[in-house]
Formats: sequence, structure tokens, C-alpha cells
Amino acid sequence: MFGRLLDRAHAAGAADPRVTQADMVPLMCGVVYAANVHPAATAQDRATNARRYLVVLLEGLRTRA
Repeated sequence: MFGRLLDRAHAAGAADPRVTQADMVPLMCGVVYAANVHPAATAQDRATNARRYLVVLLEGLRTRA
């Protein structure tokens, strides 16, 4: 399923064509690891951090006007 989503993103020009499904696995693992390693008061805080890290991963570090 994820492969199809990435293929669609490539076709739409929304994802760098050099990024592969195999690239995404360690990146996603990194998001989960970071969310669990960094101190958070509650499970909800960890989930919030994970979502924020995922957004940075998917959208990059660029700013928007």
C-alpha cells in the first residue's frame, strides 16, 4: 500500500523521484525512535512529538510564505 502512495506522489511531482520505498523504512523507524527516546510526560505527548517529526520528514525543513 505505501508503495502505491509513493508512486502516486512521484507521478504528481510531490515526492523526489530518487526517494524509494526502501528509503522510507529507515526514515520512519527514525521518527518512531526519536519520539520514544526524547522525554515526554505522557503517551499523548510522545504521539504529538511523533506526528511533528513525521511532518518534518515529509515536508522538509523549508519555510512557506
